[in-house]
Amino acid sequence: MMLSTACFFIGMAMAACAMAGYCCIHAGAMSEHEEMQANDNRKAIDGQRVRRK
Repeated sequence: MMLSTACFFIGMAMAACAMAGYCCIHAGAMSEHEEMQANDNRKAIDGQRVRRK
């Protein structure tokens, strides 16, 4: 009984770590996507500046 309880808590801790890791990876991918969009916006603005000159 004690071993099954310990295994249950270890399993829950592993699941929580896996979920937290997934969230961190997902958040990192989102910020990378936003960074790429910001770079695209900057290029578009720079392109407009060049055309006006």
